[in-house]
Amino acid sequence: MTIEKKSAALGAIVAALVLLVVAAIYLAWERTRANESAMETTRRAEDARAAKVTGAQRKPGDPLTAQSVELSPQEFAKYAVKPVADREFVIQRETVGTIDFNQEMSVQVFTPFQGKILELFARAGDDVRKGQPLFTIDSPDLLQAESTLLSAAGTYRTTTKALERAKQLYEVQGIAQKDLDQAASDQQAADGVLKAARNAVRIFGKTDQDIDQILSERRIDSVLRVPSPIAGKITARNGAPGLLVQPGNLPAPYTVSDVSSKWLLASVAEIDIPL
Repeated sequence: MTIEKKSAALGAIVAALVLLVVAAIYLAWERTRANESAMETTRRAEDARAAKVTGAQRKPGDPLTAQSVELSPQEFAKYAVKPVADREFVIQRETVGTIDFNQEMSVQVFTPFQGKILELFARAGDDVRKGQPLFTIDSPDLLQAESTLLSAAGTYRTTTKALERAKQLYEVQGIAQKDLDQAASDQQAADGVLKAARNAVRIFGKTDQDIDQILSERRIDSVLRVPSPIAGKITARNGAPGLLVQPGNLPAPYTVSDVSSKWLLASVAEIDIPL
Protein backbone atom coordinates (compact mmCIF):
# COMPACT_ATOMS: atom_id res chain seq x y z
CA MET A 1 0.00 0.00 0.00
CA THR A 2 2.79 2.38 0.82
CA ILE A 3 4.63 1.52 -2.40
CA GLU A 4 1.55 2.29 -4.48
CA LYS A 5 1.16 5.74 -2.86
CA LYS A 6 4.82 6.59 -3.54
CA SER A 7 4.47 5.52 -7.20
CA ALA A 8 1.39 7.73 -7.65
CA ALA A 9 3.16 10.76 -6.16
CA LEU A 10 6.20 10.20 -8.31
CA GLY A 11 4.02 9.99 -11.43
CA ALA A 12 2.31 13.24 -10.58
CA ILE A 13 5.65 15.00 -10.20
CA VAL A 14 6.90 13.66 -13.52
CA ALA A 15 3.69 14.75 -15.25
CA ALA A 16 4.05 18.27 -13.80
CA LEU A 17 7.64 18.53 -15.01
CA VAL A 18 6.62 17.43 -18.49
CA LEU A 19 3.90 20.05 -18.59
CA LEU A 20 6.39 22.79 -17.56
CA VAL A 21 8.84 21.74 -20.26
CA VAL A 22 6.09 21.70 -22.89
CA ALA A 23 4.89 25.14 -21.80
CA ALA A 24 8.44 26.56 -21.94
CA ILE A 25 8.96 25.17 -25.42
CA TYR A 26 5.63 26.62 -26.60
CA LEU A 27 6.44 30.08 -25.25
CA ALA A 28 9.88 30.05 -26.89
CA TRP A 29 8.32 29.03 -30.20
CA GLU A 30 5.72 31.81 -29.99
CA ARG A 31 8.44 34.39 -29.26
CA THR A 32 10.54 33.21 -32.20
CA ARG A 33 7.50 33.36 -34.45
CA ALA A 34 6.70 36.92 -33.35
CA ASN A 35 10.30 38.05 -34.03
CA GLU A 36 10.24 36.51 -37.47
CA SER A 37 6.92 38.22 -38.23
CA ALA A 38 8.35 41.63 -37.14
CA MET A 39 11.45 41.13 -39.27
CA GLU A 40 9.29 40.19 -42.25
CA THR A 41 7.20 43.35 -41.76
CA THR A 42 10.38 45.47 -41.63
CA ARG A 43 11.73 43.92 -44.82
CA ARG A 44 8.45 44.56 -46.60
CA ALA A 45 8.52 48.20 -45.50
CA GLU A 46 12.07 48.55 -46.77
CA ASP A 47 11.08 46.99 -50.08
CA ALA A 48 8.19 49.45 -50.37
CA ARG A 49 10.50 52.46 -49.77
CA ALA A 50 13.19 51.29 -52.19
CA ALA A 51 13.34 53.35 -55.44
CA LYS A 52 13.47 51.92 -58.91
CA VAL A 53 16.95 50.85 -59.84
CA THR A 54 18.56 50.31 -63.20
CA GLY A 55 19.14 46.67 -63.99
CA ALA A 56 17.76 43.76 -61.96
CA GLN A 57 15.29 44.48 -59.17
CA ARG A 58 16.41 43.94 -55.58
CA LYS A 59 15.03 40.72 -54.20
CA PRO A 60 12.97 40.84 -51.02
CA GLY A 61 15.15 40.36 -48.00
CA ASP A 62 18.33 41.74 -49.64
CA PRO A 63 19.99 44.50 -47.64
CA LEU A 64 19.64 48.08 -48.93
CA THR A 65 22.69 49.23 -50.88
CA ALA A 66 23.65 52.38 -52.82
CA GLN A 67 21.82 52.34 -56.15
CA SER A 68 21.42 54.72 -59.13
CA VAL A 69 18.03 56.42 -58.84
CA GLU A 70 16.15 57.35 -61.97
CA LEU A 71 15.32 61.07 -62.05
CA SER A 72 13.07 63.01 -64.36
CA PRO A 73 14.62 65.85 -66.42
CA GLN A 74 12.99 68.42 -64.13
CA GLU A 75 14.41 66.72 -61.03
CA PHE A 76 17.84 66.24 -62.60
CA ALA A 77 18.06 69.97 -63.43
CA LYS A 78 18.05 70.76 -59.71
CA TYR A 79 21.33 68.91 -59.10
CA ALA A 80 24.87 69.57 -60.25
CA VAL A 81 28.25 67.99 -59.59
CA LYS A 82 30.91 70.49 -58.51
CA PRO A 83 34.32 70.31 -56.84
CA VAL A 84 34.43 70.45 -53.07
CA ALA A 85 34.94 74.05 -51.90
CA ASP A 86 34.41 76.26 -48.88
CA ARG A 87 31.18 78.22 -48.82
CA GLU A 88 29.98 80.98 -46.54
CA PHE A 89 26.48 80.57 -45.16
CA VAL A 90 24.99 83.95 -44.25
CA ILE A 91 22.70 84.06 -41.25
CA GLN A 92 19.54 85.96 -42.18
CA ARG A 93 16.87 87.43 -39.96
CA GLU A 94 13.63 89.17 -40.89
CA THR A 95 12.75 92.51 -39.35
CA VAL A 96 10.73 95.64 -40.03
CA GLY A 97 12.57 98.50 -41.75
CA THR A 98 12.10 101.67 -43.77
CA ILE A 99 13.92 103.24 -46.72
CA ASP A 100 15.09 106.80 -46.08
CA PHE A 101 17.19 109.36 -47.91
CA ASN A 102 20.89 109.50 -47.12
CA GLN A 103 20.97 112.16 -44.42
CA GLU A 104 24.64 112.83 -45.14
CA MET A 105 23.67 113.85 -48.67
CA SER A 106 20.49 115.81 -47.84
CA VAL A 107 20.16 119.47 -46.93
CA GLN A 108 17.30 121.66 -45.76
CA VAL A 109 17.35 124.91 -47.72
CA PHE A 110 16.64 127.85 -45.41
CA THR A 111 16.67 131.51 -46.31
CA PRO A 112 19.82 133.25 -45.02
CA PHE A 113 17.74 136.27 -44.00
CA GLN A 114 14.15 136.74 -42.99
CA GLY A 115 11.61 137.85 -45.50
CA LYS A 116 8.38 137.04 -47.30
CA ILE A 117 8.40 134.43 -50.06
CA LEU A 118 7.58 135.98 -53.43
CA GLU A 119 7.93 133.12 -55.89
CA LEU A 120 8.76 129.40 -55.94
CA PHE A 121 10.59 127.85 -58.90
CA ALA A 122 10.67 124.10 -58.11
CA ARG A 123 8.18 121.43 -57.17
CA ALA A 124 8.58 118.22 -55.18
CA GLY A 125 10.29 115.58 -57.30
CA ASP A 126 12.10 118.03 -59.59
CA ASP A 127 15.81 117.64 -60.29
CA VAL A 128 17.83 120.76 -59.53
CA ARG A 129 21.42 121.84 -60.15
CA LYS A 130 23.82 123.33 -57.68
CA GLY A 131 23.28 127.10 -57.62
CA GLN A 132 19.87 126.91 -59.31
CA PRO A 133 17.41 129.41 -57.73
CA LEU A 134 14.69 127.69 -55.70
CA PHE A 135 12.66 130.66 -54.44
CA THR A 136 12.83 134.41 -53.91
CA ILE A 137 12.00 136.50 -50.87
CA ASP A 138 11.39 140.18 -50.24
CA SER A 139 14.21 140.85 -47.77
CA PRO A 140 14.25 144.04 -45.67
CA ASP A 141 17.87 143.25 -44.71
CA LEU A 142 18.90 143.32 -48.37
CA LEU A 143 17.01 146.58 -48.78
CA GLN A 144 18.92 148.09 -45.87
CA ALA A 145 22.28 146.83 -47.18
CA GLU A 146 21.68 148.31 -50.63
CA SER A 147 20.59 151.62 -49.11
CA THR A 148 23.80 151.71 -47.08
CA LEU A 149 25.76 150.93 -50.25
CA LEU A 150 24.23 153.88 -52.14
CA SER A 151 24.84 156.19 -49.19
CA ALA A 152 28.46 155.07 -48.88
CA ALA A 153 28.97 155.52 -52.62
CA GLY A 154 27.61 159.10 -52.41
CA THR A 155 29.90 159.93 -49.51
CA TYR A 156 32.87 158.48 -51.37
CA ARG A 157 32.18 160.63 -54.44
CA THR A 158 31.80 163.74 -52.30
CA THR A 159 35.02 163.16 -50.37
CA THR A 160 36.89 162.33 -53.57
CA LYS A 161 35.87 165.63 -55.17
CA ALA A 162 36.70 167.48 -51.95
CA LEU A 163 40.17 165.93 -51.96
CA GLU A 164 40.73 167.01 -55.57
CA ARG A 165 39.73 170.60 -54.76
CA ALA A 166 41.94 170.57 -51.68
CA LYS A 167 44.92 169.49 -53.80
CA GLN A 168 44.29 172.29 -56.27
CA LEU A 169 43.98 174.92 -53.53
CA TYR A 170 47.07 173.65 -51.79
CA GLU A 171 49.11 174.06 -54.97
CA VAL A 172 48.26 177.80 -55.05
CA GLN A 173 48.68 178.09 -51.28
CA GLY A 174 44.92 178.46 -50.86
CA ILE A 175 44.66 176.12 -47.85
CA ALA A 176 46.95 174.85 -45.17
CA GLN A 177 48.59 171.43 -45.09
CA LYS A 178 46.31 170.23 -42.31
CA ASP A 179 43.23 170.95 -44.44
CA LEU A 180 44.65 168.83 -47.25
CA ASP A 181 45.45 166.03 -44.82
CA GLN A 182 41.92 166.18 -43.41
CA ALA A 183 40.41 165.92 -46.88
CA ALA A 184 42.62 162.89 -47.66
CA SER A 185 41.63 161.26 -44.39
CA ASP A 186 37.94 161.78 -45.08
CA GLN A 187 38.31 160.31 -48.56
CA GLN A 188 40.11 157.21 -47.22
CA ALA A 189 37.42 156.68 -44.56
CA ALA A 190 34.69 156.97 -47.18
CA ASP A 191 36.54 154.46 -49.37
CA GLY A 192 36.66 151.95 -46.49
CA VAL A 193 32.95 152.39 -45.77
CA LEU A 194 32.14 151.85 -49.46
CA LYS A 195 34.15 148.63 -49.60
CA ALA A 196 32.43 147.35 -46.46
CA ALA A 197 29.04 148.21 -47.94
CA ARG A 198 29.88 146.33 -51.15
CA ASN A 199 30.89 143.26 -49.13
CA ALA A 200 27.69 143.49 -47.11
CA VAL A 201 25.64 143.38 -50.31
CA ARG A 202 27.82 140.58 -51.71
CA ILE A 203 26.84 138.40 -48.72
CA PHE A 204 23.30 138.34 -50.10
CA GLY A 205 24.54 136.59 -53.23
CA LYS A 206 24.96 139.68 -55.39
CA THR A 207 27.87 139.68 -57.82
CA ASP A 208 30.19 142.59 -58.51
CA GLN A 209 28.31 143.18 -61.75
CA ASP A 210 25.02 143.37 -59.84
CA ILE A 211 26.56 145.81 -57.35
CA ASP A 212 27.93 148.04 -60.12
CA GLN A 213 24.50 148.04 -61.75
CA ILE A 214 22.88 149.11 -58.48
CA LEU A 215 25.38 151.97 -58.16
CA SER A 216 25.05 153.08 -61.78
CA GLU A 217 21.25 152.95 -61.88
CA ARG A 218 20.82 153.98 -58.22
CA ARG A 219 18.10 151.36 -58.01
CA ILE A 220 17.39 149.29 -54.93
CA ASP A 221 16.29 145.69 -55.48
CA SER A 222 15.04 143.92 -52.35
CA VAL A 223 14.39 140.58 -54.09
CA LEU A 224 16.74 137.92 -52.70
CA ARG A 225 17.18 134.67 -54.66
CA VAL A 226 17.90 131.55 -52.60
CA PRO A 227 19.84 128.92 -54.64
CA SER A 228 20.19 125.18 -54.13
CA PRO A 229 23.42 124.37 -52.26
CA ILE A 230 23.75 120.91 -53.88
CA ALA A 231 22.61 119.06 -56.97
CA GLY A 232 19.83 116.54 -56.36
CA LYS A 233 16.09 116.06 -56.20
CA ILE A 234 13.48 118.09 -54.35
CA THR A 235 12.26 115.67 -51.66
CA ALA A 236 10.15 118.12 -49.65
CA ARG A 237 8.49 121.48 -50.31
CA ASN A 238 6.94 123.41 -47.44
CA GLY A 239 7.10 126.97 -48.76
CA ALA A 240 4.30 128.99 -50.31
CA PRO A 241 4.07 132.51 -51.76
CA GLY A 242 3.40 135.08 -49.05
CA LEU A 243 4.85 132.91 -46.25
CA LEU A 244 7.19 134.72 -43.85
CA VAL A 245 10.39 132.68 -43.42
CA GLN A 246 13.32 133.09 -41.07
CA PRO A 247 16.78 131.49 -40.98
CA GLY A 248 16.68 128.07 -39.26
CA ASN A 249 12.94 128.24 -38.62
CA LEU A 250 11.36 124.82 -39.28
CA PRO A 251 10.04 123.65 -41.60
CA ALA A 252 12.50 124.58 -44.30
CA PRO A 253 10.92 125.84 -47.54
CA TYR A 254 12.76 123.12 -49.50
CA THR A 255 14.72 119.92 -48.86
CA VAL A 256 17.18 118.74 -51.52
CA SER A 257 18.62 115.21 -51.45
CA ASP A 258 21.10 113.32 -53.57
CA VAL A 259 19.12 110.15 -54.32
CA SER A 260 22.06 108.23 -55.79
CA SER A 261 22.22 106.37 -52.46
CA LYS A 262 19.68 105.73 -49.70
CA TRP A 263 19.64 104.44 -46.13
CA LEU A 264 17.91 101.30 -44.85
CA LEU A 265 16.72 101.87 -41.28
CA ALA A 266 15.96 98.51 -39.66
CA SER A 267 14.34 97.85 -36.27
CA VAL A 268 16.56 94.96 -35.17
CA ALA A 269 15.40 92.85 -32.24
CA GLU A 270 17.74 92.92 -29.26
CA ILE A 271 18.33 89.18 -29.47
CA ASP A 272 19.63 89.57 -33.06
CA ILE A 273 22.02 92.47 -32.35
CA PRO A 274 25.07 90.16 -31.76
CA LEU A 275 24.60 88.82 -35.30
